[in-house]
Amino acid sequence: MVTVIQKSLGQIIIVVLLFAGTAIIPGCKSRNTIVEYDITFDSIRIDSVVGLLLDLNLNGDTILVNQFYGDEFLTWISLSDGKVIKSSIKRGDGPNDMIGPLKVNMLSDGQLRIYDRQGFNVYSSDFEGNNVGKIMQLPFSTSTIFCFNDGKILASKIPFGIDDEKEKTTRFTIFTDSVDKVSFGEYPRLSKSEQDYPVEALAQFHQTNGFCELPDSRFVVLSSHVLSMYVLDNGKYQLLYEKSIAPYDYTYSPSTSNQSASVKLRDGYPKGAKGGIIYHCGLLYFPFYENGDEMTILCYDLNFNFIKKINVATKFHKSICLTSEGKVVAIGEEAEASYIFISKTPLDKL
Repeated sequence: MVTVIQKSLGQIIIVVLLFAGTAIIPGCKSRNTIVEYDITFDSIRIDSVVGLLLDLNLNGDTILVNQFYGDEFLTWISLSDGKVIKSSIKRGDGPNDMIGPLKVNMLSDGQLRIYDRQGFNVYSSDFEGNNVGKIMQLPFSTSTIFCFNDGKILASKIPFGIDDEKEKTTRFTIFTDSVDKVSFGEYPRLSKSEQDYPVEALAQFHQTNGFCELPDSRFVVLSSHVLSMYVLDNGKYQLLYEKSIAPYDYTYSPSTSNQSASVKLRDGYPKGAKGGIIYHCGLLYFPFYENGDEMTILCYDLNFNFIKKINVATKFHKSICLTSEGKVVAIGEEAEASYIFISKTPLDKL
């Protein structure tokens, strides 16, 4: 079923609705029409154990690992031999410490933007973690931030503890600095049950897992089950496309005096996208989980047409990145040891 939801910039925005009980795979009419590939990996043992990984960044021959556990949040590892180069940013409440968990974004010039969730603080540093300095404190709590290459910050919001009604109901806020900001965007309502859900439910389910900046003032955001593309036009951010990447439906439990509000994906639906999203050679790639912990990588073009599904025979953490050649880089565990996994084939050669 195709539904017209909005007109913008002379284009009709369409949303493809995928319903429970069908055999639809993202962007395809049936399982028989999937363009499917297998990908294999070389592995390099890391001379340290990586804790719960939150995100990865790759700059040249060095991987930056942001992890949840450990005395220090950030670890730099050599891609060539797996040796730890350094660790930095201690866990604590000292003058140079952070509380965590952190979100680390790397700009195109290698500069880092580090978000300390507990304090709402954003810091900058070079890729090696030198000269860490606070640049901003967000005016509200958010689970994560993403960064444009010019330094602007995209906050995916949580509408709790926000007094301003516009801030509560809009999906994103983009900050140029702590004062100069713009809020915009509505949460997806592509499943049947969420048509009548309040914003609190939509915000919890459609938290942004991935972001990538595109040419021509466009950017894409990815929640667990929905891709959305926005464009900056005449000073305003507008929705261009929005599409569900898999069927979904979920329950919503309002808050009570004893517990906060919560959402839960209904049984039988794919878990969806958990990691980030990567733009490479004109295509979008992101990790996707149908059931359990078995990951595949899905590929879409910039019109949100499904292109291919890449089967991953190796288990690793949800966050991936690409080498300059387009090879997938990830980190996982085998026999209580941590490994770097590098795909033998670039994604664009499949």
